[in-house]
Amino acid sequence: MAAATVSTGSSSTGPSSTGPSSTGPSRPRGHVRRALLPVGLALAVGLTACSGRPAGPGATTGAAPSPDATASATASPSPSDGVLGVPSVVPADSCRRAVDAMTPAEQAGQLVMVGYDLKGDTPGAGGKLIASQHLGSVLLMNTSSGGVSAVRTVTDALRTAAGSDGSGLLITVDQEGGQVKRLSGPGFASMPSAADQGGMTTPALTDSARRWGRDLHGAGVDIDLAPVADVVPPDLQAVNQPIARYGRGFGADPAAVGPHVAAFVSGLRSGGTGTAVKHFPGLGQVVGNTDFTTDVTDTRTTRHDPLLQPFAAGIDAGTDMVMVSTARYTRIDADHPAVWSSVVIEDMLRGDLGWHGVVVSDDLGVAKQVASVPAGERAVRFIGAGGDIAVTVDPALADDMAQAIADRAGSDPAFAAKVRASTLRVLDLKAERQRAHCRPA
Repeated sequence: MAAATVSTGSSSTGPSSTGPSSTGPSRPRGHVRRALLPVGLALAVGLTACSGRPAGPGATTGAAPSPDATASATASPSPSDGVLGVPSVVPADSCRRAVDAMTPAEQAGQLVMVGYDLKGDTPGAGGKLIASQHLGSVLLMNTSSGGVSAVRTVTDALRTAAGSDGSGLLITVDQEGGQVKRLSGPGFASMPSAADQGGMTTPALTDSARRWGRDLHGAGVDIDLAPVADVVPPDLQAVNQPIARYGRGFGADPAAVGPHVAAFVSGLRSGGTGTAVKHFPGLGQVVGNTDFTTDVTDTRTTRHDPLLQPFAAGIDAGTDMVMVSTARYTRIDADHPAVWSSVVIEDMLRGDLGWHGVVVSDDLGVAKQVASVPAGERAVRFIGAGGDIAVTVDPALADDMAQAIADRAGSDPAFAAKVRASTLRVLDLKAERQRAHCRPA
């Protein structure tokens, strides 16, 4: 995520102490159409585009489809369905029925991702927390050097302890490479920093990412909260704390970064692991780190900024999620941090870039950037702005977040509709990852 944290770091993460095959799904999920781009940007996006949806900033679009229509539009299988655990898609109408059968508390729980400390927690206790709050997803925190089999023991135990009500448990991790690598040991291939990955050819990066995806898939991880699509301009390389300091970006030129983001996404997904492109609309033009600093503000990025192109490339490559940052962007929405901004999430991400899949927040648990707002309200504001999964690396706050979402849905029909739409997007993704068991009635 946005920062560099070792034991309690945010979903934006940072440093931890630590042969040809299918190229993966050709149908990018969550994407339904493509519109026009400025000429210069279109040339760059053309290098990485692989679908019929909007590829970048400046796109002109019509009204966004309803969540139900979007789910139906993404329900056709892709040529590589079933390869290395990338599943066939379950009919969208069965997931709609599953969502409608949920209680408000169960729907709310699907919209909270809770941190699990690999060194300090036990699967039994973690599973009990997940089950009691109906939580839908987990972020593996801290580090493990035990290797693939050791991590798989944990992820299997978490799923067993959490039980199954048909909605499944989505397990994620921050595994970018270099200093930001939670998992290592036997079975995990060497993973250089994104800065070093940026020096690889895109075919070589795709091949390497395919191996990394297989490793994570074998460890029971569904989604890697990577790659970083943020671009740090040359004049900010020396002072940018969240990205440049730790070598988390692929480079300083968006035209070069975009193809590398796409290569990482395509490779990881062909290895059986999903991705989350982050941190929209970018942490490349800030100085402070939102995990450790308040009032982190970007005064340069604009709605149709060329530096957004790598996010479009990741979307076109078929990413499973897009993560939104907690920084404030004065030239986009001066009144709200991105994670609470409908301009950023609805107008830019879902509108300009045509993304209708799952939107996940950067950490809303321990990040200093949002600490002044009560935990439950942080999650409510995110869902209200159009987001889907609120992340807290602090398990103690998961109850507050889930309860606040359910309470607001109970008193506000418009918000309840947002909760339902978000829950449907989450279950649709889980069905694709073979975690949710939506079945035709």
